[in-house]
Amino acid sequence: MCIAINSPKGTSPTKNALENSFDYNPDGAGYCFANDGKLIIRKGFFDFDSFLKSYQDDNIQGFNKLIHFRISTSGQIDKRNCHPFLITENVAMIHNGIIPNFGNKVENDTLQYVKLVLKPIIKEGGVKVLLNPSIQNMIIDSIGNSKLAFLDHKGNSYIFNEKMGHRNNSIWYSNNSYKETYPINNYGYGFKPEEDDIYLNPYITCQECFNELVNNEYEICDSCDELDLDGYGRPIERINKWIEV
Repeated sequence: MCIAINSPKGTSPTKNALENSFDYNPDGAGYCFANDGKLIIRKGFFDFDSFLKSYQDDNIQGFNKLIHFRISTSGQIDKRNCHPFLITENVAMIHNGIIPNFGNKVENDTLQYVKLVLKPIIKEGGVKVLLNPSIQNMIIDSIGNSKLAFLDHKGNSYIFNEKMGHRNNSIWYSNNSYKETYPINNYGYGFKPEEDDIYLNPYITCQECFNELVNNEYEICDSCDELDLDGYGRPIERINKWIEV
């Protein structure tokens, strides 16, 4: 279900991390950053080389930025459904997960959530509403285990359900799909361990969406287990390509 990345000023994911993210989430990439009080969004990249060229040409290591790689569970595979989404001229957002009760065959859940929930709230109250505890609780209650990362026109970022992701060299990743995989047994793949990595147990993360498993003795999370992937026209073998032997 995608990967959302917040890379602060002075940082950037490695080329390998970006390429892994694209390979595991190949249905459209994008990124955004703020420059001179204006949000700049580049999205709709469907091959890694075009994404990387644009990303490198923008030379945005010195900016706070959001990066997103999509894997489709609802909505068409097109530029419109790619992240980031511009909520207002001053706020953009990326999402990892599935938001209940949103999305159809044309528009993905994130796009509908932006239009129906976030845009009215932020248009009325401005960026500062993201700091309002009542608004924060309302958004978190409505998105379940999803993670949302926002960027405003001044370059400030806000992450909802941040603790469901993790940081690596100051960069926040919503899941582990930026990592290399390695064989763990006769059935699938785990993630290449790093020094002091809290994800050394390969089954602490869902083997389909790479999100962290919570009180789940199985290898996939409840959302992936319940999701009718075929109902969206997505071959199961494509979704699960990284756990094939």
